[in-house]
Amino acid sequence: MSETLEKRLSVIEAVGLGVGAMIGGTIYAGTGIAMTLSGGAADIAYLLAAALAFLVANSYIVLCKDLADSGGSYSLVSKVLGEKAGTLASILQLTAYTIASAFYAVMASEYLFVSLGAPKDCACLALIAIVTALNILGAKESGMLEALISGIKVSILLVVALYAAVVLKPPLTPPRELVGLVKASSILFLGFEGFEVIASASGEMVNPQRDVKVAMVASLGIVGATYMLLAYASRSLTSYHEAAILTSLSSVLLGDAGLYVITAGAILSAFTALNANVYTVSRLLYALGRDGHAPRSLAHTWRGRSPIASVVLAGCMAAALAISGKLKLLLALSSLSFMAIFALVSLAAFKARRGLAPIASLAGLTLFSAVLAPEILH
Repeated sequence: MSETLEKRLSVIEAVGLGVGAMIGGTIYAGTGIAMTLSGGAADIAYLLAAALAFLVANSYIVLCKDLADSGGSYSLVSKVLGEKAGTLASILQLTAYTIASAFYAVMASEYLFVSLGAPKDCACLALIAIVTALNILGAKESGMLEALISGIKVSILLVVALYAAVVLKPPLTPPRELVGLVKASSILFLGFEGFEVIASASGEMVNPQRDVKVAMVASLGIVGATYMLLAYASRSLTSYHEAAILTSLSSVLLGDAGLYVITAGAILSAFTALNANVYTVSRLLYALGRDGHAPRSLAHTWRGRSPIASVVLAGCMAAALAISGKLKLLLALSSLSFMAIFALVSLAAFKARRGLAPIASLAGLTLFSAVLAPEILH
């Protein structure tokens, strides 16, 4: 076994990983909450969140031009800010992505239980096992399936959004209050966090100097447009179940069939998000093993395609957390961990290249964190 991963990823697979990681639970549960907080202007809130995501992504793009590596944020921060900052970044990454992996597994199992009557715990563990096996095959295989499923789920969401916009003709009114809009944006920002997966995939890209930028911009553009169109379409609703707004929207348009359409989209979204998160955790564990901060066995690869021990450990950690029943509290920690990771990377980008973009992203992250912390820790 070697400790080198082959460079097999193209832009398509990288975009698939990014979109797959981002479109998970936020669009299904967060949009309704944002509609309430922003006074029906969730689309504008998504726009503000997307703007901050693009600013943060710029820091990754700048750093990955010279420092592309499978360790993602951990590797970038270590090389620019030093080992101690890198260690902090690795802890934050493991926390954020392992919890997110467990959350998406539980989310998918809940939908499978409602739609098919599948036992929740069995479905949850089965999904994690499938994703673990898929990641053992390699990043290219995982990314290809991710791109295919992401294309299907984005198509489902866009069809619903465009149909609703044409048929229901939602009104376009300004937000009622600025504070509520900022609160909504800080919550919705969580739906853009997955673009960091592309940085973790940079070490396996054929041409990371070009492809990281293309993949991040493309995935954020696709996801941002999908989010904003759905939020705009939701303006047409006079009442809705806050936690299931897309179900309400689909039911208005398609009747009972709408429930099945959105259920299918939710299951696919949770599956791709789970896959992307397990992938990211496994690459972080691989980098830690390679760099001597974890057992060396975690860096051993199968034919240069995947670090088997790291993939299996990532799956096991997600499974253990998924059946613990304490996800709601831990999700708050996951969200704040992502904010801290992005702040460290922005600091690294500022130190490496200076410029106004890292400063602007730090300011935005500070504002969103200050607004979000009391909300999710309440």
